[in-house]
Amino acid sequence: MLLELLTDFPFRNEGEKFSYIATLLTLSLRSSIRGVVPSLAIDGNGQSVGKGLLSTMLSLIAYGEDIATNSAPKSREEWASKLDSILLRGAPFAVIDNIVGSFASDDFASVLTSAKRTVRIKGLSKVVDVPVNTVWVLNGNDLTLDSDLSQRLIICHLQHEDPSSRKQEKFHIQQKYGCSIEVLLRQERAKYMQACLDLICGWVNDGAPRRKKLVLAKYGEWEAIIGGIIDWRAPQAKFLEDHQQNTLALDSEKEETIVFLKQLMSVFPNCDSTAISVSQITSKVFPDFGGKSVLRDFVPDGLVGGSGSSFAKRLGRWLKRVSTRRWGNIELMPVEDTHEGVWKYRIGENIKKKAAMGGLFEETGTVAA
Repeated sequence: MLLELLTDFPFRNEGEKFSYIATLLTLSLRSSIRGVVPSLAIDGNGQSVGKGLLSTMLSLIAYGEDIATNSAPKSREEWASKLDSILLRGAPFAVIDNIVGSFASDDFASVLTSAKRTVRIKGLSKVVDVPVNTVWVLNGNDLTLDSDLSQRLIICHLQHEDPSSRKQEKFHIQQKYGCSIEVLLRQERAKYMQACLDLICGWVNDGAPRRKKLVLAKYGEWEAIIGGIIDWRAPQAKFLEDHQQNTLALDSEKEETIVFLKQLMSVFPNCDSTAISVSQITSKVFPDFGGKSVLRDFVPDGLVGGSGSSFAKRLGRWLKRVSTRRWGNIELMPVEDTHEGVWKYRIGENIKKKAAMGGLFEETGTVAA
């Protein structure tokens, strides 16, 4: 019954329909899942492929009403305010709509892996810890994401050669039931809620077999339950089998980050043993007296623009974030220079392993993080 609702949506493959079903089951089971849950990203190749309708269907089945969508905030301050407002309301479900192209937010990425968020209540000198129980959906066209976000999503791709040619009167649901999907779900909501509950109860009655081989390490509790239900009912779906491939395709930052780090290693050939600072890198991107930059052509898109001072601030935040991941064999090791009062970074291949093997990074006035 649930898959029948998806008949006329141009999913890239049948398996991705189960990412959508997984989100629907998550809305039914959110209060029973102790851990954090990933967001669903619905990526389309143009307007009118059905992204908004899929979000509406989730809300109609789970809550009996259409969902109010949110546009993506423009600044970090706006992001923080929007997220705080949604979480303070205790909203169980939220949609960020009409995203075009690149999408990134440190605050949003943090919310997707946090059980609680510290929120300052406006107008009051009061700070509270708010539980993060909201299930999120992102809707966009030709989405590309930064590395943090791409690891925190499950993905559906909608692709149609000519989205404008899609006619509702020709849809399966319209022809079979004589009404639109929205009208059908409002009239028959209980039947589709029951379908979700039948899946859950059937799984429980059969011993609630949980998925053991997990794909999403950050979301183990969620995947063990939701993946367990889908594996039990539809093992042929191979739920999340393509997740890593999808993540790499959306992770626009990975390739340009590796290129930039390799160029830094070329410009600073000893940076695997001698930490370099934000100001040193900035001086190579914006050389004095208008000289030719040896780095500017390799700077990641998210850092481009502005003057040297604004670039340095963005670069400092960027280095702090990317130092939490490996980039192929390349690693960044943060080093606090207590003399200058700044953080510096060692960049090289497998440097943490080398450090563990024998004091490679001892240096007067610095402490390896």
